Amino acid sequence: MKDEDPNTFMFGDKEVTIFRAKEPYKIPWNKNGVEYIVATYADESGDDYYEV
Repeated sequence: MKDEDPNTFMFGDKEVTIFRAKEPYKIPWNKNGVEYIVATYADESGDDYYEV
């Protein structure tokens, strides 16, 4: 993380970039050398929810 970019973090020795897009096809997968994808979402109201 060169300039404290809020969309990147280190996971071990790998830099991880966070993308936010409603349409996944708009993310430049090949340009960024994507190896793994983690999809997250919220309900329709935009509130996160968790079951305990």
